[in-house]
Amino acid sequence: LLFDGPKLQRRRQLDLYSQASLLMVEPIVFRRLAMGETLANASFSDQIMINRDGMPIYIDGLKLEGDLSAQLASPALGGGAVAVASVVLVRSDAAALLGLVRTRLPSTGAASLLADDILSVRLLASDSFLLRKWLVPVLELLRGSPLPTSWRL
Repeated sequence: LLFDGPKLQRRRQLDLYSQASLLMVEPIVFRRLAMGETLANASFSDQIMINRDGMPIYIDGLKLEGDLSAQLASPALGGGAVAVASVVLVRSDAAALLGLVRTRLPSTGAASLLADDILSVRLLASDSFLLRKWLVPVLELLRGSPLPTSWRL
């Protein structure tokens, strides 16, 4: 959750062995609408790299500076979204799950295969409640079981 005035820069690197599987979810909320917050002065840089046996298999980054509220309102960037989630599944059955994942996504979500065993999902939502509402069924499908109670509240 970002509040006005953040100067956040983060980089994460995950290293997997050849037979390892991974389900990663990264939700970001760019202000609380109910609190009337804005992000008029922000610096946000977020990068993630996933390697398998030393080779990159997923690289993603987002860098935003300035008035993030105005930028996210732009149809070209966020279309009014204030919450976003990225999901990455690295598992041998990822290709088989693509169609099922797509049936659970709203019009502001997308899923694609980066390889037969790498599924990537991105969701945009107008608030964090909707993001969670759409994200939980996708995660439960990918896990093959319900999420912990704290995620379903």
